[in-house]
Amino acid sequence: MRYFDISWCSTKDGPGRRVVLFLQGCPLCCTWCHSPHSQSIGAPVLFFREYCTGCGKCRAVCKAGCFIVNGENHYFNETNCVRCGKCVLNCSHGALAYNLREGTPEEIFKEIKAELILLRNIGGITLSGGEPMLQYLEAKELLKLCKGMGAHTAIETSGAVNIKCFEELLEYVDCWLFGLKQTDAEKCCAMTGADFNNIEQNLNFLASLVPDKIIIRTPIIEGFTDDIYNIQRIYEIMLSHSLNTIELLPYNPHTGHYYKAMGKDFDEQKFKLPSEDILKNIVNILKLKGINIKLLV
Repeated sequence: MRYFDISWCSTKDGPGRRVVLFLQGCPLCCTWCHSPHSQSIGAPVLFFREYCTGCGKCRAVCKAGCFIVNGENHYFNETNCVRCGKCVLNCSHGALAYNLREGTPEEIFKEIKAELILLRNIGGITLSGGEPMLQYLEAKELLKLCKGMGAHTAIETSGAVNIKCFEELLEYVDCWLFGLKQTDAEKCCAMTGADFNNIEQNLNFLASLVPDKIIIRTPIIEGFTDDIYNIQRIYEIMLSHSLNTIELLPYNPHTGHYYKAMGKDFDEQKFKLPSEDILKNIVNILKLKGINIKLLV
């Protein structure tokens, strides 16, 4: 399994307190994505220029010539990077990071087992990403092990995957954190690269079997997902399947951090936190429909 982070005691990724395994790779390219480094199958080396002191140790060990020093300016050109990790190991100021790790389901279970023992009566494990369903066979084996020790299991998914992923994992998941971002098919494709029909079909399948195990998750981003039509469509979909819980995730204003570290442009002025009035209006609309709301801030 390929993953880029583990959160050891999260309270925002499923019921109770949870170990969260963030798996690498995602089929979407959401324009507001707060972890763009998780999208590709092969994670990038991140260069946090603000921490660089210009010591030159990275350039000295890099045989691919990825580092360029021009006076006081230090540049990282990832084009020739072979991800050997030598530059990261030799950077003593935290300016470089390569977060991708790999392990078998058995190896990862061994790493997280002690924490799961502590949390299994007050939470459990959540597979997130990226999109964890891209590694559904490995995820299945890991969740089998977790359930074997009595741990509650959850998966956070965009739903933009083949239905066979859900079929394979259904037996081993106690809670589905299912993302509904933008329900207008044209806007959904433009904003995320996803086919909303595929997402909706997967939700229909899941809700026909385990509606009591589904929590809808919606990011609230001004001008992108906060329009009333979208909110109405989300609650209509929920009510049609007797789904009664939604988690609202206001936009993360620190999103640009990782884009800069990847050498990518990101227009921070384009995305905004929802105003209090907009958020209050959305909450009131959902409450009037009898939907349970959790605001994750």
